[in-house]
Amino acid sequence: LRLRARLCKNSKAPRDRMFGRLLGASEELRPHLIDALEAAATETANMKSAAAFAPPVCLFCLNDSAKAKDIAAGPVITVDMDQSPDEGKAKLLGVLGMATIIVASGGKWKDPVSGRQQDKLHLYWRLKKPAANPDELEKLRRARDLAAVFVGGDGSNNPISHPLRCPGSWHTKTDTPRLCSIVGGNTDSELDLDDALGRLEKAAGHLLADRGKRQGVEPREGFKTPRAWTAQSLIEAAHQLPCDLWEWEEWNKVGMAIYDASHGSEEGRDAFHTLSEKSQKYDPSHTDARWDHYHDYPPSDLSGSTLKYRMQEIDPTWLPTWPREGNSEASNVFALAGNDGPLDIFTNGDPAQLSDLPANAVPAKLERFIKCVSRRKGAPEAFATVSAITAIGSAIGAGVRVQVRQKDDTWTEAGNIWSFMVADPGSAKSPVISDAVQPLKNVDKRWSKISEAKHNRWAIASKNRKKDAPAPGPEPRIRRAVVDDVTSEKQIRIFRDNPRGVLRTPDELAGLLGGFGQYNGGGGADHRLP
Repeated sequence: LRLRARLCKNSKAPRDRMFGRLLGASEELRPHLIDALEAAATETANMKSAAAFAPPVCLFCLNDSAKAKDIAAGPVITVDMDQSPDEGKAKLLGVLGMATIIVASGGKWKDPVSGRQQDKLHLYWRLKKPAANPDELEKLRRARDLAAVFVGGDGSNNPISHPLRCPGSWHTKTDTPRLCSIVGGNTDSELDLDDALGRLEKAAGHLLADRGKRQGVEPREGFKTPRAWTAQSLIEAAHQLPCDLWEWEEWNKVGMAIYDASHGSEEGRDAFHTLSEKSQKYDPSHTDARWDHYHDYPPSDLSGSTLKYRMQEIDPTWLPTWPREGNSEASNVFALAGNDGPLDIFTNGDPAQLSDLPANAVPAKLERFIKCVSRRKGAPEAFATVSAITAIGSAIGAGVRVQVRQKDDTWTEAGNIWSFMVADPGSAKSPVISDAVQPLKNVDKRWSKISEAKHNRWAIASKNRKKDAPAPGPEPRIRRAVVDDVTSEKQIRIFRDNPRGVLRTPDELAGLLGGFGQYNGGGGADHRLP
């Protein structure tokens, strides 16, 4: 391995100028810096196991710690482009001008349309003055965030302390090692940090989702998740979520959700490491730095609900747990239940004779809806009550489970509600049901429109895919909220795509029962009993 020669490739500049000057090293230090880099790269290349020589492109206060808090100076804006590198390079050069160094990292990216392979790139812009104080370092981190999101770069490179493969060393992620080489750039190119940040804000400020309080968003007091999850729930989520399949943005989003769900605890940090370890790009110091970043800039919109939703895509019955101690809501429920058994909102009257709703049987907002619908439709309040509660139960779906026994938390059931209204024809059953279900039908219409468009695009891409082209990804699911007249086998497919649950609203009970066990080629159920 000859690092010196590679540092000077395609350049008439002396070897100490090509990379040593990139780091802002003095004339006296540059030769020693290059000697040290060459020695370390040679030692790494000769290791028996695969290894990467990737020093962080910054300076630290100490020799034994490389965390964000230990940074003394950040001399460069860097971008790691693993996807569409040629397009991304052109976009960034158009905003920031020619880079100081352009490096082919050794990896290859294959264009899914043309099939052409492109070198994955690392781009460096040296700053006229290294960022050294906290304000400057935050501006530099912001500039790297913006540059990455502008071109779809690898966000794991955004922290200033993140390591990058050094030119002249080997890329060993494939069976055939490839040399990481300098392929372009202008060693005289330098940027003013404030000017570069201004250009990037103008080009990509609207694209950066995690603006936090740097964008003027008021920091949230406390956490959006009401009570911190137990360590067991956090680790369960970390083990089951497929981090190895995610890009940086997805990993960062789930990390913020873990932070909020754990209330920033060390148990949450451990879960974040457990999640991140499944990725080939896992870096313990970077993971710690990202967790510390969440502490300084807490997520404003993400919480345990995000994490629960992701888990229920895998297991629709999964729910987090909270420590029983200090859980005032659970204590109130147990106190309300007492030892008298379940509450009966219709009292002890004969259900066949009930018409109007007993006082305080449902929340006030729901009671107003029930009375309004009953009055407009000329139907008993019991009809509207059953219809509304059933629709609400479907909307909640498998997102909540019921502990059947007060002192036995090993038996839980999804809160499914089976309801049938039996009355003479002309009793306004269908109009009442229609009013209660209409909000879900509106959601279903919107979901179907979006999902079917995605599925159609996927189907076309699958049909037109060339032999050697990559697959267009997994088949998109068709999201549904309501179904009516479907056969049992079709409903199974619908539930497969919607594990949270779907409301079924057949017009006639006979049609529902008659559809059991029938196969109609995907059509409706016959309205007759077997």
